[in-house]
Amino acid sequence: MPKEKHDIVRSKERNSVLIRVIGPVLVLLFFVIFSNGGIVRDVMRRGTRTVNAQRINRQLQSDVPNMVDERVELLSVIFRLARRAEYSEQENNYQFLLSRYFPNFLRHRAVLYAQQVLPMSISRDAVFHYAVHLSKNSSGHFFISDMNSLLRDERWTRELAENFLPLVNSFYLDVSFSSFFLRCLDFYRIETERFIAESYSHVDFEWFNTLFGNTEMRVIYSPASTSYNYAAMYNNIAYVMISGDGSSIIQELSRNFANPIALRWYNENPDFYEWSNNSFDSFLLPLINTGELMAKEYLTRAYTTLYEAEHGRMALPLLLTDRGRGFRDMEEVYALITPHEVIQRGSMDIVHYIAGTGISMGPLVVFDMLGFERYWNVLSSTNIDIDEFLPSYISIVYRSQTGDVLYVNDSYLLVDLGSAVYQGRRGYRKYARIPLVFDA
Repeated sequence: MPKEKHDIVRSKERNSVLIRVIGPVLVLLFFVIFSNGGIVRDVMRRGTRTVNAQRINRQLQSDVPNMVDERVELLSVIFRLARRAEYSEQENNYQFLLSRYFPNFLRHRAVLYAQQVLPMSISRDAVFHYAVHLSKNSSGHFFISDMNSLLRDERWTRELAENFLPLVNSFYLDVSFSSFFLRCLDFYRIETERFIAESYSHVDFEWFNTLFGNTEMRVIYSPASTSYNYAAMYNNIAYVMISGDGSSIIQELSRNFANPIALRWYNENPDFYEWSNNSFDSFLLPLINTGELMAKEYLTRAYTTLYEAEHGRMALPLLLTDRGRGFRDMEEVYALITPHEVIQRGSMDIVHYIAGTGISMGPLVVFDMLGFERYWNVLSSTNIDIDEFLPSYISIVYRSQTGDVLYVNDSYLLVDLGSAVYQGRRGYRKYARIPLVFDA
């Protein structure tokens, strides 16, 4: 949280002394607050949430479970110190603490190994995969017997994984990570209770077992992240790591089951192979750069939509939103797993579905700035249920209102889903972006 600026102008030398003295004191104070379970404010992505002190005390006296995993938090700290972007978020007090509590270990051998030796491909879910392949006894962390499942996706080699392990154990001891984790345990339990109430308790785990066969599912919550969620499967155990508001739990559970099916279909189904290889988009989907990755993401999203459709939501708005994210053949893939009539692109069927049949177009609005041109009409529409759509686009250009449907550049629709904050700045709007043509 940014500090208030002082009006008094001090010399550079005095500032330097104050920073050296006060900085560690503030960090220590932060840590003491965590260790005593007295956190009353947690700055999250959607704003500031204040936790009543009496409620905290009640929670800490009850038998609240902890879904935060020590292995995951340990690896998150190492990769945060190694300056990996996806592990460097600074959006809540806990993440602030992680960045401030371990500065003396920036040159630790484990951090330098992650920074200088491990390739950039070992990031995101590859780190999570490593974490869940570890176990621990009195001698330190060691690999589980099924280490081959870690090496299967070829990002980790045996040499890299084995050389990293003693450095991880050294870091664990040198920073007294077990003590740090125990002192944060009350906070972890509070976050766990919130996650269970808002997300975990609403999941129909039996749906996955009915569709894919009985599989043990283990869900880990990580406050070290805000917007990254991962999945890993080994020994017939489906692991998922969920962060932030927990809204991605269904997608990550679906990912574990969809991935092996997607790889098989990619090799056996010519249509699925073609859709996967024809959907690359360096702007909308910069991280999906192979046909196999695209195949996995397609089928993950298809099964996620199927779950939502079988639990009361309408499938088509979700499919159209995914098309707006760049998955142009989303409907065709969805039709592989359940009966679905694909809406033809370029037709007015999508417009009529979103805005109704008795629509009319408002005045044309044109926006042109330095070659960035947009023109649109606001469609007259009734009974738009914005809860059926998912946001896939943020803009400050259109000045629309919640529930408005915009017909943009004769190419796509934007459904206004409400206000949004982007990089701390207000005034933005979030939209479901629905393409009407192939190249929208």
